[in-house]
Amino acid sequence: MVDNTKLHALISSLDFYFGVKLALERGLFEIDDEGETIAQISARIKLSLPQTGALVSAGLYLEVLKQEGDIVLLTEAGKKYLKDDSPFSMADIIRMMPVNYELFEAGFKGNYPDIFTQDMAYLMVGMMHKKSAGLAAHWPTQIDLSDAKTLLDVGAGSGVHVIEACKRFESLRGIALDLPPVCPMTDIFIGQYDMSKQITTFPCDMFTASWPDVDAIVMCDVVHDWPDEKARVLLSKAHATLPSGGRLILLEVLLNEDKAGPFVAVGFNLAVLKMLPEGGQRTGKEIEALLHEAGFMKVSMTPTFSGATLIVATK
Repeated sequence: MVDNTKLHALISSLDFYFGVKLALERGLFEIDDEGETIAQISARIKLSLPQTGALVSAGLYLEVLKQEGDIVLLTEAGKKYLKDDSPFSMADIIRMMPVNYELFEAGFKGNYPDIFTQDMAYLMVGMMHKKSAGLAAHWPTQIDLSDAKTLLDVGAGSGVHVIEACKRFESLRGIALDLPPVCPMTDIFIGQYDMSKQITTFPCDMFTASWPDVDAIVMCDVVHDWPDEKARVLLSKAHATLPSGGRLILLEVLLNEDKAGPFVAVGFNLAVLKMLPEGGQRTGKEIEALLHEAGFMKVSMTPTFSGATLIVATK
């Protein structure tokens, strides 16, 4: 018999998505610290006991729920990533994922639908903020920026990466670079973190404008948006901007060298393909080759908890 386990897993992954989406819509994960029985959850979210039990089973498998006797509780991961009041919550992304992809695809192509208002744009930036928040809080613990004076976040979006870096290194000054329509939204997020005195925005086209002189540059999920020729432009600009010893920090989800995995990278590659047909995930060797071509000689790569790799290239 031919093994088709991975195809069955693909179908099950769709079921998991819709199950978690339903659980979020019904408020299943809004469990207090004392926990609840499945019967109590069933009554609260107004689903049958079998339906509730199925959703709880999915949460247990994903390790966002745990069970102690008859009591169901949130794990620390559940509290961090699924509670609506968490700054790292990915709940909105899961709720709006199909719409999210359509809006991003239209936005990148410049074909903004009628519902693409300023409020919707802010919502999209906010969803990307929460998607990146956990990684943004993590990578500054992996690299010492205490000797850097300025950090430039290229393609900053909400500015979450420069915000978290500047929170950790209080003497660091940050610059969030993005397109002129995005920067007013970036300023809102910077203000929400009370970081306006430490971080400024720099509205421009990252391909055509000159970048400000800085000691370090961070780009998260930027290189994968573009084909090699455009990626070369960005990496060359980064090299030209940095002083000797300056560091370029990339955060990218890397494919294995045979490009047959890992699962997160292959899935992310498909998402990029839908929105940006010329972009895509690369292997570590492909990223390293582009960095060497741009003039960076010293490159290190460190996996993170999220599936992304922390890539540090030194000039």
